[in-house]
Amino acid sequence: MEDWNWETIFTDIIGLSSTKIGWQVTLCDPIWHVSSRSGDGRLACKLLYPSLLYFFLITTHSACNLGFIFDEHLTFSDQISALSKSCYYHIHELRSIRLYLDFKTASTIATSIVHSKLDYCNSLYYNLPQSQIKRLQNIQNSLDHTVTRTPKSAHITPLLKSLHWLKINECIKYKLLSL
Repeated sequence: MEDWNWETIFTDIIGLSSTKIGWQVTLCDPIWHVSSRSGDGRLACKLLYPSLLYFFLITTHSACNLGFIFDEHLTFSDQISALSKSCYYHIHELRSIRLYLDFKTASTIATSIVHSKLDYCNSLYYNLPQSQIKRLQNIQNSLDHTVTRTPKSAHITPLLKSLHWLKINECIKYKLLSL
């Protein structure tokens, strides 16, 4: 009996990598059959190969690729939620040490730790609903107020200009134009 590289076979047949899909493998009868989805979101398939197997494709709501979370409707709500959690944590930590930093050091830390997270793959946010963009803008506004040590009621545009930062919508458009 030949040894088959089942990961390659699955990748060729369904176009997905085994790292993105969970599967369960058992031997079965030689038949080509795809059954309907079961109640728990699994798609059962039987493949016609020597030493045939039976496996389940377990569908998920979202998948992570290169640190970016893609959901099934490409709304990126899971990505933005994870990004918000991470950024607000770092902003909180920066706020706790901000009294001991000068403006330039605080700006450098903010740019390297938080603002870089906002810029990562931001071209994918193009044409997202304004509510999602606003969530990202709120992160940037909070970061800006932390670095400049200004109250939340202060206007954001002059503060962004003082840091040489673009608003989130402008960052997305700039990234697309520079690609």
